[in-house]
Amino acid sequence: MDIQVQPGSSSDNPPRLFKVVPAVLEQLWDGVVPLFEKGKEYWEVFMSLEDIYRLIATGHYDLWLIMDDSDVLIVLLTELIQYPSVRVLRSLYVGGSDIDRALEALDQLELWARRSGVTRCEFSGRAGWEKKLRSRGYRRESVLLTKNLTGLTEH
Repeated sequence: MDIQVQPGSSSDNPPRLFKVVPAVLEQLWDGVVPLFEKGKEYWEVFMSLEDIYRLIATGHYDLWLIMDDSDVLIVLLTELIQYPSVRVLRSLYVGGSDIDRALEALDQLELWARRSGVTRCEFSGRAGWEKKLRSRGYRRESVLLTKNLTGLTEH
């Protein structure tokens, strides 16, 4: 199964969302790797490409493609998290091109999430995401601060 990754598209058709089921992951993987590689600075500290593949193949993560005709605009990596009081769809990585156009398909993802018992969606990423998602009902709820402890020594 061939898919094409395009730097943008001129189609008049609205972008569509597709969930990649584990049974076809192997056929699609080589086609989506470039979209993961393009933004690896955002995920490589947490996992490798092999880890991502395995977590999708075992159903721990979901891989979504936002497509315009036969062109992949965006790859989206998500996970479902069940807390005692709420079920959350968390976006772990979004990468690709023509983000503004691809966001038209976000309604489809939210509808799938709601049908799956999700009552909350979370996106984390660069500051620019706040501006892009605010008009879609998302709001800043917190700030994530990190510190690398690998060089920490005991006194």
